[in-house]
Amino acid sequence: FSIAEPLGIARAEAPVTGGLPLARGVAADVRVLSLADENGNAIPAQIQPLARWNSDGSLKWVLVDLQTDLAADGSKQFRLRAGKPGPRPPHQITVRETEKFVTVDTGRLKFKIRRKNFNFIDQAWVRTGKDETQVVNAGRDGGVRVVDWKKTVYWSHADSDSVVELEERGPLRTVVHARGRHLAADGNSFCQWDVRIHAFAGRSDLKVFHTFIFDGDPEADLIRDVSLHLPLAFSPDPKNRPERIWSAMLDDDLFSLPIHRDDARKDVELIQER
Repeated sequence: FSIAEPLGIARAEAPVTGGLPLARGVAADVRVLSLADENGNAIPAQIQPLARWNSDGSLKWVLVDLQTDLAADGSKQFRLRAGKPGPRPPHQITVRETEKFVTVDTGRLKFKIRRKNFNFIDQAWVRTGKDETQVVNAGRDGGVRVVDWKKTVYWSHADSDSVVELEERGPLRTVVHARGRHLAADGNSFCQWDVRIHAFAGRSDLKVFHTFIFDGDPEADLIRDVSLHLPLAFSPDPKNRPERIWSAMLDDDLFSLPIHRDDARKDVELIQER
């Protein structure tokens, strides 16, 4: 199979996830599968079973994760092969679960997610060499927010019945899945939210899928705003906060969101470094 870079941006150790089909009888266990690059060298990979053939129970589809460098507009060839397992990745994700938190450490980024009263990323630290800097301490300022037509505000962190669980756990990619309802200060609820957070080994960026689930009355329940909030703490000294945060929207509409040093507002709805 091949992987192509279509946007003209050079990639370093880019995470790639995709499904691959297998012929009947090739392999019964993902532990005998490995990946090789175009030169035939075995490379680290995360391989998970997705489906099996009914006739003999062998693997029919597998989900493959890898990381690779890609030149702008370039492509690379890879081969999935049966035999002995591939090498272990140099950086591996570690996960710690307690009654109150799920903590994920990629080696570059460590973040904590609440089990209840989901506020998106509760706390996060970025690691550079031996230095570790806290960049998020959300409290009650983070999470999924909805504002209805009457300007009533509903938050995910008001829902004590929200559920957070590890959906996928692997050395290269781990997925935390959270779900619940938006609640107002008076306890009234408004529709459901669903968030999946993908973390990648050795990387400080996350991939986030936020799903809004409307289960109200389409004639009466009108919406002003649906957003995902992440309070930021770039520096403990407010005088050293950056003047601007640059955000890249999904439709490639690039804009800057000004942050003034005397502004009480410290959160953005989307941040992307590059």
